[in-house]
Amino acid sequence: MLKSGRWARRHTARVFGFVAVAALLGSGALVQNAQASRLHATTITLWSGISGSDQTGFKKIIDGFNSSQSAVQVEYDQNAFTGYDQKLTTALSAGKGPTIWTGCAACQANNMAQGQIAQLDKLIKSSKVLNAKNFDKPVWKNGFYKGHQYLIPLDTVPLVMYYNKSLLKKAGFKKPVISPPSKVLAAAKKLTKGSDQYGMVIPTDWPMQFVWPTLLAQFGGKPFNSSSKTATFNSQAGVKALTYLKNLIYQHHVGPDKYAVDQDIKMLANGSAAQIFDGIWMYTNATLQTLGSNEGISEVPQFGPKHKVFIGDLYFALYKKNSAADNKAAIKFLEYFQTHSIEMAKVGPVPTYKPVIATKAFKKLTAANVAAKELKYGVLTPPFPGYDDHWLYDDALWPVLRGQTSDIKGSLDKAAEEVTNHMQNPSG
Repeated sequence: MLKSGRWARRHTARVFGFVAVAALLGSGALVQNAQASRLHATTITLWSGISGSDQTGFKKIIDGFNSSQSAVQVEYDQNAFTGYDQKLTTALSAGKGPTIWTGCAACQANNMAQGQIAQLDKLIKSSKVLNAKNFDKPVWKNGFYKGHQYLIPLDTVPLVMYYNKSLLKKAGFKKPVISPPSKVLAAAKKLTKGSDQYGMVIPTDWPMQFVWPTLLAQFGGKPFNSSSKTATFNSQAGVKALTYLKNLIYQHHVGPDKYAVDQDIKMLANGSAAQIFDGIWMYTNATLQTLGSNEGISEVPQFGPKHKVFIGDLYFALYKKNSAADNKAAIKFLEYFQTHSIEMAKVGPVPTYKPVIATKAFKKLTAANVAAKELKYGVLTPPFPGYDDHWLYDDALWPVLRGQTSDIKGSLDKAAEEVTNHMQNPSG
């Protein structure tokens, strides 16, 4: 009948077509057939600040979910990364938050503490997809706060090492040396040819925010103590980690002492650097792509006693004010997302759902497959209300790594005092 109606609109001389359409419209059958799914669907809203190529994979999963069934429809609001946090905070404060939103675990600490996120313990108790056995333990547990689960993993963005295959081959290396520490340093020195070619660029700006927590963990340190609400990165481990990073630049000279953001990417591409550090999302960077088959990616080397690497994280949160129907619909979407999360891996991030990581299709994704190996020894920033470490970089890391001070312990102590004061008096 619908086919006849469409034909009738194209050929107005066919009176029967008009009659058929009129009859359907009059009875409401046409409207019911076209709108049935929406009349019975639960519509939920999803907010995210995901940017870059990640949007492609994320949107593809959402569209796939919406077209795969008619019970739930997700209305997706893609926000600019720079304004997303403020928009979300304002909405939650006004009691008008979205059904689901995304953010890192540490970013959601205040929202969990303020009771704005729904506890998931009972909501996912019977889920065969959203359960601990399907996720790497550190990533899954980082979604907990005070013994209750509030967050579901979305994906991860591990720090990795990129390398120029041609330069390594010329130096006699078939692949990067990632352990033990003594051989890692020896390889970096061998790959250094004065200022013409550096063996390992150490950033003194972004992405040091991924490199520093990696080194701190490798030397056995932690950023803070949640029980005492004190910063602990000025420990002996912290001093060793920062000393090591400084020595790579100023003692061993394996990297330049002058650095600008993305300079390392250009250096790797033009052959003036053999190894650099950045996130998994950079694998498809246009500059790196100019390397062609010479673009290599590996796990981050071991510099300290422990094999650790920092993992950036992203999670889903459900609004505390959701109705039961909203939560049921949200869980349905989250289950679909996990089982189709390979779409995220195709554009950069590493999914956290083990059944996807175990597939042959995933293992064919070179970058994601390498980065996924780091999940088992990954380090994440735990959620804690009020933690802000910008003083760490302003008062210690930047001055030390940029050669502005040699007082490593004193700089870390000063930064730790600032961070601790803020943790204990976040509104002060």
